[in-house]
Amino acid sequence: MPPLTSLRQAVLCQNEEQAIASIDSALRTRFVAQGQVDRLFTQLPARLQHIRAEIDPTADSGNETIVRVRLRRAGFIVETQIPVPGTSQFDLLIDGVVTLDVDSRQWHGDEAQISWDFDKTLCSFGAGLPSLRILPRHIYQSWPQTLAVIRRTVADAKELREFRRMGSR
Repeated sequence: MPPLTSLRQAVLCQNEEQAIASIDSALRTRFVAQGQVDRLFTQLPARLQHIRAEIDPTADSGNETIVRVRLRRAGFIVETQIPVPGTSQFDLLIDGVVTLDVDSRQWHGDEAQISWDFDKTLCSFGAGLPSLRILPRHIYQSWPQTLAVIRRTVADAKELREFRRMGSR
């Protein structure tokens, strides 16, 4: 089956979040090209046309896409693949004040990677950006609580940023 046909079938069988994640992944892995995604949207029903604006092939995983989509739909400004001096990119930057990495035991389970993740978090705090790390269970089993923590962390970081700005005047 041609890649575009496969992707179209997957999108039609999934909820919106999973469909967006599938398209992101297909672009990221070069399973399809941007032109094929443009063609895909000419073949999708009207009820799915709005998801086109949510496509972002910079996501490293489907879970990352789903978190990005959920946060943007919750009203946050979310940037992807944000560099922080001294370390690798963070998956997401929320409202310009909190970094977030979407981890998994598969890719973040060995000692070297755990050590790197700790160093990365320290670099984020060192850059003045509080950092959060979440696992798949935080997305699929306890999203309301996870979102509440994210909201609180972002609100606190904004308040601290404003306090520091006022103090420097």
